[in-house]
Amino acid sequence: MRSFTSNSDSRLPRGKYKKLWLTVLALLIIILPIWEIILRNSGDFPVVRSSPGTWSLIRSRVGTHPEKKDIVFLGMSRVQYGISANLINQQYPNYYAVNLAIGGSGLLPTVEHFANDEQFKGVLVCSVTPAYLHPLTEVTQRELLDYYQKYAKNLNMKINQEAEYFLQSHLCMFSVRNTPVRLIGYLYDKVFDRLNGSDKELYVLPDGQMVIKFKNITDKVLCDRLDYDRDGLRNCIYHDFSELEQIIDMRFKPAADKIIARGGRVVLLRMPESGDYWQWSQEQYPEWQCWNYLRDNLDVLPIHFTEYPELADFKCLDGSHLSYEDSMVFTKRLMQIIVSRL
Repeated sequence: MRSFTSNSDSRLPRGKYKKLWLTVLALLIIILPIWEIILRNSGDFPVVRSSPGTWSLIRSRVGTHPEKKDIVFLGMSRVQYGISANLINQQYPNYYAVNLAIGGSGLLPTVEHFANDEQFKGVLVCSVTPAYLHPLTEVTQRELLDYYQKYAKNLNMKINQEAEYFLQSHLCMFSVRNTPVRLIGYLYDKVFDRLNGSDKELYVLPDGQMVIKFKNITDKVLCDRLDYDRDGLRNCIYHDFSELEQIIDMRFKPAADKIIARGGRVVLLRMPESGDYWQWSQEQYPEWQCWNYLRDNLDVLPIHFTEYPELADFKCLDGSHLSYEDSMVFTKRLMQIIVSRL
């Protein structure tokens, strides 16, 4: 058993092992900065891991800037791709924006979550479509909220997530895109000019915005995208509009009223769609019936992309997702509308 009076220097490696560790440390000090410079010069930039931990960390930042008004964006993947919280935070100093949208997930559980948060008095921007007000789309959102409740009470989870987020959001070498396996695959594709891999690249920026880049937008890509949602949402069709009315009246309206009663605001947002995808949305779901009912029965600011010329001229990459470049323009125009009308 070690005595508490023993010399702590005895714990240090001696002889050749000490030299080995010092050599390794010196190599890392030299190699890692060079590796970071190489990544950045090749056009790389920091991205973070899409995970419940990252979502919880971003959620935990709501309310941390009391001198600013929180503006929280909820919805599905089109909001993830189409809204830049970072741009809002840079250009609108009176607002603090977070993007909590989740791909393929309904938003009502999170609307209710913020309604029950007595500290939240900001602006809740809710991207709505009829299909994603269906209870079947809520599973992922509920799982994230359950994780967040654990995260909020667990200091170790917070410390680990903050450390991971800090490294990934500041250094390219810690990016999920730069793991050894993915780098080897990337180099292999470059060397052999392989084009038969994934037709798109997805990654998450530190502010929570997702970016999608297609290698080539073809008719097949557009058809596959439409078929994917047709199949995935086939059970989320309202054959009787009264079912949707009931969900709005019993869940959405009470939650919105709670937020408004304590000084917050709620914005209804219909993100852009284009081409066959937009045509399908109008034919398959009670698009306008749903929108008009929400607008007429909730005390909200409604913003439908077709009703604003400055929002109506965007062409989505695959029918429902904006490119990163277009998302910057869309975010600026949307914020101009929100700020002028609130």
